[in-house]
Amino acid sequence: MKLTVRLIEARNLPPTDTNGLSDPYAKLQLGKQKFKTKVVKKNLNPSWGEEFSFKVEDLNEELVVCVLDEDKYFNDDMVGQIKFPVSQVFDADNQSLGTAWYSLQPKNKKSKFKECGEVLLSICFSQSFPDSNCDASQSRKNVDVTQSPSRSFNGTSNSSSARLEETASSKEEKFFAQKNLAGRIAKIFNKNSDVVSATISRSPEISEQSETDGSEVL
Repeated sequence: MKLTVRLIEARNLPPTDTNGLSDPYAKLQLGKQKFKTKVVKKNLNPSWGEEFSFKVEDLNEELVVCVLDEDKYFNDDMVGQIKFPVSQVFDADNQSLGTAWYSLQPKNKKSKFKECGEVLLSICFSQSFPDSNCDASQSRKNVDVTQSPSRSFNGTSNSSSARLEETASSKEEKFFAQKNLAGRIAKIFNKNSDVVSATISRSPEISEQSETDGSEVL
């Protein structure tokens, strides 16, 4: 089971540097798993747009998101933090907290920043995350599946046209074959008619010859 966290941006962060700005970045931790965002230089409204995945083994653990200010010469300053019980995400609708702004809290009462700004987060279990990479892949697959019928339709049209042409050609060949067969039958029939006619025309001669032969014998 994986918890997906997208840290989109922050706003109204307190200035920590003498120039009235800050060099903010964020750290995210769940159990022993730790991640860090890029540092945005001289900005009180940084945009990160980074996504992280945590393996969840215990619903009693807490996700901790801390925003800090990078300092080259001293320790980085803690700007503020926020904690999310994993069980809170698990019990939410669709196992997702959606995308929302959350107010950062001081680390303790001694923190010099009371107003720590806000962070925009999307938190959920990966199978319910609306814009996760796997869902994006699924969307691309659906696009491919949506387009494939048009390709198969074109292929069907082409094959249908080919079949129609083949059918027409076979019909034409059959027609000519039948015509040739009819012509041959007609020729045979005419030939037989000529033979019959010749036989009939020769019959009187045979009869006459028979009578002659008979008279001679008498």
